[in-house]
Amino acid sequence: MRARVQRLEHARQGQSAVAADFGSFAQFEAWAGLAIGDGLLDQRDFPVVITCLRRWESGEGRGT
Repeated sequence: MRARVQRLEHARQGQSAVAADFGSFAQFEAWAGLAIGDGLLDQRDFPVVITCLRRWESGEGRGT
């Protein structure tokens, strides 16, 4: 419950859930790159997910 409240508080401050969980979007991208290299995430699909999330982070994916 506490983690959920913290995520909601970060969202209100303009920080995404990804940034709240990983510290920054750049740290998420670094983690995802390693996970793709280790075979934990799909090397074909997950780069697309990262691109979509990056667009969302920038506001481009929200119609702003």
